[in-house]
Amino acid sequence: MRRLSRDYERHCAAIAEQVRENEKAAAKAIQGMQQSRKEKLENGGYSETANMIVSQFFAKHVNNVGEGGGNK
Repeated sequence: MRRLSRDYERHCAAIAEQVRENEKAAAKAIQGMQQSRKEKLENGGYSETANMIVSQFFAKHVNNVGEGGGNK
């Protein structure tokens, strides 16, 4: 029973460490996304990204229609 208890404690400690690492990684990712958002708002990157996505969509759609793959 003591061995099982020690194994359980070790397992819990390992899981707690993994949770801490995941929380740190999530916080870092959130910080990066916030910085990216701030830069895009300052530089007008959202409209450029939206225009690029729309252009790619229409380019693909036009190619599919021309090849008979479009919606009819």
